[in-house]
Amino acid sequence: MPNLVLGLITIATLMAGVLTFTITAIRGSESNAEAYVTASETRGQIDRSSLRYVPGCVVPLGETITATIENDGQSTLRDFGDWDVLAHYQSSGSVSADWMSYTATGPAASGEWTLSNIRLVNGRSEAFGSGELDPGERATVAVELPAGAIASDLNKLTISTREGAVVEIPFVGTTTC
Repeated sequence: MPNLVLGLITIATLMAGVLTFTITAIRGSESNAEAYVTASETRGQIDRSSLRYVPGCVVPLGETITATIENDGQSTLRDFGDWDVLAHYQSSGSVSADWMSYTATGPAASGEWTLSNIRLVNGRSEAFGSGELDPGERATVAVELPAGAIASDLNKLTISTREGAVVEIPFVGTTTC
């Protein structure tokens, strides 16, 4: 009789171990499947997102740099506060690289950037999606550098959106408005 009880306990322990292993494996594969779906959705959004620099005049070098960008992708770009704007520029005596924070109100202060004047390519104001950069729309980016930039081939702004679009904007100081 003691052998029977010991055998039942051994079998129950083995079954509990197999059940625990199976449940853990199923939950792990569910997590992997969810991660794959999320990665696929993100990749699709990145493939549909694109920004383009619209060459034009550049405000003379100094602390304020403005440029025009266009959403030439297929998806709407939003959440401007989640965008990264990096300024790499030559200032008097040194090369600087600064991350700029976004401000939604008023003109940008030192170390900040803002997006304004969202409009269609033909210059008309945006038709729908107020506060979003829809496909085919252009906007003005204004960046207030912490230190004044001087003419250099190193000068550029890099803008990266949460949706995966990236654009580089050179500002060498040779073209003025």
